[in-house]
Amino acid sequence: MYVFQFSKHKNGDSTSLVKHSCELNYLWNPESTGDDALNLQMQTWWTNFAVYHNPNGASGNTWPKITATNPQVMNISDNLQSIGWPQPSKCTFWETLDVGSWMSTCQDVYWKSDYSLASDRFLKQ
Repeated sequence: MYVFQFSKHKNGDSTSLVKHSCELNYLWNPESTGDDALNLQMQTWWTNFAVYHNPNGASGNTWPKITATNPQVMNISDNLQSIGWPQPSKCTFWETLDVGSWMSTCQDVYWKSDYSLASDRFLKQ
């Protein structure tokens, strides 16, 4: 599984709000962003993921796969870099909720255990 956190402020204005889905302009409306380099990088990652199931393409490790021993996410901002899982304490909250049998816990779905096994369990239900 590959995880990203989008934290790029519009036009470099650090007071602007980075909200849910604002990364989509970099994929579908690139002329509105004013950042050709990030547009191309994100389009390349998304295309690679569709073709190779890996945003890095056939090879490469710029965007690390998230694992229990390496809980890294790609931080998409002015400086593209992988960072440690942001706010792991947030999983504690989600693990306390009864969300039904379709999703067991944050631990099972995300980086604390093997994601592919969690996916298999989900698909067999």
